[in-house]
Amino acid sequence: MSGTLITGGAGSLGREVARQIHTADPTERIVVYSRDEGKQQAMMQELPEGGPIGLRYMLGDICDTERITQAMKGCDRVVHAAALKMIDRCEYDPWEAIRINVQGTVSVAKACLKAGIKQAVFVSSDKSVDPVSTYGFTKALGEDAWIHANLLGDGCFFCVRYGNVVASNKSMFHGWELLKKQGKPIPVTHADATRFYWTLSDAASFVLKRLTDGKRGMIYVPSMHSYSILDIARTYGTPEVIGWRCPEKVHEILWTDHETTYTKQVGDYYTVSPETHPWGPCDTTGKPVNKPLSSGDDPQSWQTHAPK
Repeated sequence: MSGTLITGGAGSLGREVARQIHTADPTERIVVYSRDEGKQQAMMQELPEGGPIGLRYMLGDICDTERITQAMKGCDRVVHAAALKMIDRCEYDPWEAIRINVQGTVSVAKACLKAGIKQAVFVSSDKSVDPVSTYGFTKALGEDAWIHANLLGDGCFFCVRYGNVVASNKSMFHGWELLKKQGKPIPVTHADATRFYWTLSDAASFVLKRLTDGKRGMIYVPSMHSYSILDIARTYGTPEVIGWRCPEKVHEILWTDHETTYTKQVGDYYTVSPETHPWGPCDTTGKPVNKPLSSGDDPQSWQTHAPK
């Protein structure tokens, strides 16, 4: 019987991953690991603890390797989703962003190695690709640190990398909804900006599917639709272009020009292979690509194609 530990387990993605696992098998061990007791308490209302080995909630910091190693008891899979994600807050306090997003990721990887975890996935972001912000740089370093763990043990460490999630915690949608009720303009940083979006359910499903077939050292990228931020803002009210609030890009990409050489399309997702893989052969199946996938390539209409 398998068990899954989820860091940041009471956040948007962690909660949905736990929900999908629990729905598929209510007896499977799930450990929700986070430092936010309020979110854990709220999550317990929907998914209560139960069974001798079932759902468990544990408070702890991902930088505490000993604590998180203990929390992994009875688990053979890890979803590392914990991170500081607000771009402007990471810019304001880069030391803490580095501590959580980089040092914390190393701590979780070390715990996985100590606990003998078989499958371990790191949840990354398109902001890690040619990064311009503190958040982006920390996620890029997190990817490197996580994949490096393949050299240190027998576990399978790999990453998923994707864009924004509709209505996740701390997303712009919550603030825009409040401004809409107040009849205030909707702030947009750049008139031409585009972003990749998909649903929380799709994000969790993608992570769980890769936990069943993920290969060592790989980065898995879903095929995502992109949208104009200005187009989205118009559904909430009157947009007002305010300029950049922190380091951001007009368009995001899901892999770099350099990574294109190692990127393949496999059905409805892409794989980015590591340049070197001294732990053994790397999966290179799929159709080669000839350029990065950019959010500015073919934005969809939010009014008719928004993720539901």
